[in-house]
Amino acid sequence: MLAANIFELKIGEISIPCLLDTGNETDYIIAEIGVLRKILPPEFCLDFAQKDNIVDIFEKWHEKLNLKILPINSLTTATLLLAFTPAHIEGTNKKIVAIHKGKLTQTELYRAIA
Repeated sequence: MLAANIFELKIGEISIPCLLDTGNETDYIIAEIGVLRKILPPEFCLDFAQKDNIVDIFEKWHEKLNLKILPINSLTTATLLLAFTPAHIEGTNKKIVAIHKGKLTQTELYRAIA
């Protein structure tokens, strides 16, 4: 019953299908850059797509977008993600959005995880 854990998340003017991770007790959401392109500056999205060094992107954009660097640990990997706090978010009490470079699922059933 995976679909039962999918809900609509609104960030600014965009709606995103989001998977509720019942084991996730963090204060952030992870969302694909592809769905965030409508609310983030095009130049930032281009830098994010072309550069692999998160620190370089952070240094260039942190003041304009109030970016944070989040260390993410899962069962299989540890990484750093850039994150921001949008002005408006609905559907969850989490207020920080971490930006994921790739796809969270091949079927696009969900494009964010909370």
